[in-house]
Amino acid sequence: MPNFAPRLPRRGTVFRIISITVVTLLVVFVVLTAYVYKQSVGKFELRRLSLPTRIFADYTPLKTGDALQPDDILEKLDRLGYRSVKSLQQSGDYIGSGNSIDIYTREFTHPSGHYDAQRVHVTFRGGAIASVNVDNAALEPELLTSILSEQLENRRPVKLEQVPKTLQDAVVATEDVRFWHHPGIDPLGIMRALFRNMTHHGVTEGGSTLTQQLVKNYYLTSERTLRRNVV
Repeated sequence: MPNFAPRLPRRGTVFRIISITVVTLLVVFVVLTAYVYKQSVGKFELRRLSLPTRIFADYTPLKTGDALQPDDILEKLDRLGYRSVKSLQQSGDYIGSGNSIDIYTREFTHPSGHYDAQRVHVTFRGGAIASVNVDNAALEPELLTSILSEQLENRRPVKLEQVPKTLQDAVVATEDVRFWHHPGIDPLGIMRALFRNMTHHGVTEGGSTLTQQLVKNYYLTSERTLRRNVV
């Protein structure tokens, strides 16, 4: 009875199969990477461009007879960021002298109307405004606070160079002392946290880096588990 040896595929066929497999896996990897990148960047951009809800006090009309004293107006001007000067040159300047204040007001729009930037001379007597040299004078609404997101966060975005170096060093020393020595995941930190948590029979220390915490704050919850660090 003749013996039939199994017929092996030709070398060219094997090479084509391997090439097609490698190319297919490469395409899948590129498409998956592009998708994850797009989703990640989109979410980061959405958070970055989200504007806070600002809460203002009402505007302050300057009218004869209003119960306002010079100190009241000066405190308001300081909170609004007006500048004390010797000569009015531009909007945001003021001169305070005894029972009179000269103000170069800022332009703003309010439900009660539009208010132009103009020079206003206000005098006081008996705890009230005695005279105003223009009819339509007012100070713009004062910003009380700003709220961002459903958690009612009050944040003011700043650039890294605006953060004091001492504060940067303090955050790194407290949260991720090896921040400058790992690529975003710190195996040593994870092993240290795992050992201490096993010793204390509970989660007492986290092994996440600053990079992982950033990702967690954007995508995940505040749960502290080993599985979360792996994810």
